[in-house]
Amino acid sequence: FLQLNKVRDACATFLLKRLHPQNALGIRQFADTLGCTSLVESATKYIEHCFPEVSLCEEYLHLPLTEVQSLLTRNELCVESEEQVFEACMRWVKHTEGRAADLPVLLAQIRLPLLSPLYLTDRVATEELIRTSHQCRDLLDEARVFHLIPERRHLLQSFRTKPRACEVQGYIYVVGGLNRHGDSLSTVEFYDPHANEWQLAPPMSMLRSRLGVAVLRGR
Repeated sequence: FLQLNKVRDACATFLLKRLHPQNALGIRQFADTLGCTSLVESATKYIEHCFPEVSLCEEYLHLPLTEVQSLLTRNELCVESEEQVFEACMRWVKHTEGRAADLPVLLAQIRLPLLSPLYLTDRVATEELIRTSHQCRDLLDEARVFHLIPERRHLLQSFRTKPRACEVQGYIYVVGGLNRHGDSLSTVEFYDPHANEWQLAPPMSMLRSRLGVAVLRGR
């Protein structure tokens, strides 16, 4: 208000260090009102990174439709699966009476084809608000066709069939495999997306190829 940029920047830094899922949306709106673009950008990235936690807070439930739509559309949302986005959508719609009419608009931003067939059947298809809406049922049918008729997937290509481009967490591992002569390998390599480089990890105790790898309790 007083055009003291250094003071403004100091306040923005102070707020940035105190971002939390419960206040991130409010801080972003406050910064946007004052034209503090750096804080708006930082708060936006924080919201994208912590979207599952942000969507559980009161600030999210009281957002207007346009802002919820903008959030659910974002390609950069860091979510473990599209289920979290669907649940966030339904949470907002059910919070206040009268929001059911907004469900088709919001559901169109959710990548239903990326949900598992089991979740589509047991959770999405049984949701009363979806069953009573022609537009919502059409979106559900699109997702079902995507799973039931793989040869037609090229006809259904849209943003709803593409995974969200959230930042990779942790490392990407390449374990074992075959060399150019067809021999199995014991080598383990991992890619660090932040450093943009590959490194060698300790090798396995035996040669392996065509294997599957999973993570359990951080191991």
